[in-house]
Parts: sequence; C-alpha cells; structure tokens
Amino acid sequence: MLNKEKSTKESELHGKQSGSPAWKLSRGERDQQKQKKDEWIDRLYVCSNIQRKIEKDWKMVYLCREHLHTNGILSWTIQLKPEEEKFYQFHHITIQCPTKAFDP
Repeated sequence: MLNKEKSTKESELHGKQSGSPAWKLSRGERDQQKQKKDEWIDRLYVCSNIQRKIEKDWKMVYLCREHLHTNGILSWTIQLKPEEEKFYQFHHITIQCPTKAFDP
C-alpha cells in the first residue's frame, strides 16, 4: 500500500493566530521562546523550517513547520568510536514519526 503525499492547505502553514499579545505573553508564547535556546536543536546536524511549540494550556510540546513553510527538515549524525566499529553494523534504518494535523 502506497501512501499518497498530502497536499498542504494554506491553513496548515502557520501556528496559532488568535489571542491578544498580553495573553500570549502570559502563556509564554511570544518572543521569549526564541530567546531561550533549546537543547534539542543544539544536537541537530541540520534543522530547516522547524520550530518547537509549547502549549502550556494543553500541557503539550511538539515540533512543527515554521509559518508559511510547506516542509521542514531535521537531521542528526551519529558518531561512533573507531575502536568500537566492529560492534556496529547497520544495513537499513527506518525512523517513523507519528504526525497529526490540527485544523484551526
């Protein structure tokens, strides 16, 4: 069974748009998030068009595309110690990430 590529709707290209600036600031959703450097992004090899969102009222943290971007890229590298090379042998690695689309 082949998965069809999902076309991205305009409504899915941005985060939450409602709420006053004071309300967003009280919830920690304003520029304060950008000032704090998250550890998860420090460990990435490549990160493009991805942001970490914190929803305090839903008690949820998730990764999403940045505003108006249709795709995002996350890439990690794994460094193995040369003296332990004989213990590692990868023929194929598959990583699956569950996704959900939330309509505004």
